[in-house]
Amino acid sequence: MMDLFSQPPFVVHAHERGQQNQQILNANRAHFNKQMRQVFDLMMSGIRLTTCRAVSEYQIGDLRTRLSDFRKIGVHFTQETIIGRYKESFMTEEDIKFNLKFITNG
Repeated sequence: MMDLFSQPPFVVHAHERGQQNQQILNANRAHFNKQMRQVFDLMMSGIRLTTCRAVSEYQIGDLRTRLSDFRKIGVHFTQETIIGRYKESFMTEEDIKFNLKFITNG
């Protein structure tokens, strides 16, 4: 896996629907920001993620929300439906080339 953790952190969305959801977001913002970086690093390294794999292997609780945050800031990734049941998210070579702009040299 690429070691990109020295890079500036990604930032999750600012607002949630509902007061309780907003409180959860506020209390866990730093953790969710780290998860965004982890998902980015994994996919930039060629790892393909499903929501199940993200939870079971990497302890990423809500992959769909992290991916939604990526869409909002312009990170490119690809999704394929597997056996008509679930989506697998990954970065193609073109996605990786495009996303290099999110990596700085310190």
